[in-house]
Amino acid sequence: MENDTAFKKVMQRLAERQAASTKSPTISEEKYDAIRCHLLDPSEKVDPHFRHWVKRRKFQIVNIPGLGLHQVLVIPNEQRKQLDGCAKFLRVVHAGNLYDVVKGIHVDELSHCGYKKLKNYVDRHYFGITRGFIQEYCKYCPVCQLSQPQVTRPPLRPIVHKDFLERVQVDLIDMRHSPDRDYHYIGHFMDHFSKYHVLFPLKQKSAEEVGRLLEERVLAYFGPPNIFHSDNGREFVNQLIQTLFSRWGGKTAFVNGRPRHSQSQGLVERGNQIVDKRIAAMKQEEKVDDDAVQYPWASWLPRIQFSMNCTKHETIQDAPYHVVFGRSVPAGLFPGAQGCFAEEDIRDVEDRTEDKEDEISQPPPPAQELISQPSPRTNPILKPIAAPRLFKPAPRKDKQPSQPPLDDATNQPSPLPQEDPSQSLPLDDSQDTSPSPPQPEPPVTPENQPSSTRHSSIRKRALENTYISAARMSEFYNRRKRVQVQEFSVGDRVSIAVPKLDRTAMDLPRIPAVVSAIHGSMAKKYSLSTAYGVINTKFTGGDLQAYSGDVEMSIEKHVSLREAAQKFNPENRFLKAHCSCKGSCKTDKCSCRANGIQCSTHCHLRSTCANRAV
Repeated sequence: MENDTAFKKVMQRLAERQAASTKSPTISEEKYDAIRCHLLDPSEKVDPHFRHWVKRRKFQIVNIPGLGLHQVLVIPNEQRKQLDGCAKFLRVVHAGNLYDVVKGIHVDELSHCGYKKLKNYVDRHYFGITRGFIQEYCKYCPVCQLSQPQVTRPPLRPIVHKDFLERVQVDLIDMRHSPDRDYHYIGHFMDHFSKYHVLFPLKQKSAEEVGRLLEERVLAYFGPPNIFHSDNGREFVNQLIQTLFSRWGGKTAFVNGRPRHSQSQGLVERGNQIVDKRIAAMKQEEKVDDDAVQYPWASWLPRIQFSMNCTKHETIQDAPYHVVFGRSVPAGLFPGAQGCFAEEDIRDVEDRTEDKEDEISQPPPPAQELISQPSPRTNPILKPIAAPRLFKPAPRKDKQPSQPPLDDATNQPSPLPQEDPSQSLPLDDSQDTSPSPPQPEPPVTPENQPSSTRHSSIRKRALENTYISAARMSEFYNRRKRVQVQEFSVGDRVSIAVPKLDRTAMDLPRIPAVVSAIHGSMAKKYSLSTAYGVINTKFTGGDLQAYSGDVEMSIEKHVSLREAAQKFNPENRFLKAHCSCKGSCKTDKCSCRANGIQCSTHCHLRSTCANRAV
């Protein structure tokens, strides 16, 4: 930490750029020496403009015996009357000495304080140190960077799937605060593509009951999915669940989210919030007594599930029911739903049925009349089938056209015989020899498409809306001001957060490392190398932050994050007074007793602990 050459070079280059600017109060080392020489020997010839500038800024040479400084360049402090405790003169600092002066104040005098406190101290005692230099120093100080909270996030890449049951998410809603008889949980199954919901009550949080209800409510109707995404609960991370899906065939992949990280299942977590709101609304609609101990929310789940599936989802711009089944919601089952037929259409269909019964007793008309005669009643939704178009047979291409016979005398084609118009048959007025114009085909609409084609177009439109929503979500996330979106490359210096259980309150919350490898193309994960070895855990971009200090790298062995944190702070014998012993802590198996630390309430609450002060 003491020899941060990389950080020092960066700050020195910043000081040189500020000294080269005419608007900056920072002066270069050459200009500093020229001012001192002019003040020590005023008879020396200098540029008149330079002499006037030195006189206007009131530069002086003074001695400060208390600090052991002689012939120091200073200027009068014009803010002395406004601020109490200010010195009479402000010491001038040049660009070559800027880093050392700021480091001495920030590290030795103020113990890595913040930017505002450092700026206030500098304004009272020094001249030539800009606000920008102080901000950059506090921002990239290696020690301060290891004390900062996590502010960077990896770029948001929404999960997009192209078909139904490609990925499903499952979660449980805890209802133990308001049970319904023996039911204490709500199982929530959600398809990632169509946003289709399945809700079912659970009596207990066990893998056996979760697997049984998944088989009855989901697998029996839809079959096994391609990807089964859940959290790290024991009811899902269980061999019983995997065995259940294997019995149904297919190759289901199991994906588990990060522990204590609900954002890894954001879709189903948002669905859980909707379920909670619907239950609260149903409680008011059903006029349940406020003094009631239990509420029959288990009987409300079917209606809540149906209403969620019939509501237009913002991502796919359609109802999940319509995307999954390819048909509209039946009228009357859900308020505001549009039925497949109107009332007059149903009466029209009944009339057509009666007419059809009457036509059965009559003799069938000729086929040509059936094709050309239109129906007396036309349903606006059930459109009549268009008559087939008759085409002349196309000439075969394999046969050559016949040539006229040749004349024997001239060896030329003989002229074709002319047809006598008097011998031609008279044409009736009803007959028309002109070719009939082609009839226009009816436009293709979702109503007259085949069912398979219509269902495919519905899902295709839902997928297009999903891509649009994912792009909009990524753009909004990456433009958030308080979240710094950052990716790293191999060789970048970073810092990794150390959990509280692996460090003490006196330790820095982060340790430095170097990115040694990158895994994955979309959801990138990083392997890190420290001075004590390669950490055997892969990290995401949301766990890392850029680091500007020097980092030593060792790839000879692999260590855990806890081992690296313990070696980074070797003065600490023990990294948390937390043993979690189930016995009485009478032997050295207790980590607190082995390290000479008494057990506390963070370890256990038993009064039989032998390693606890009375």
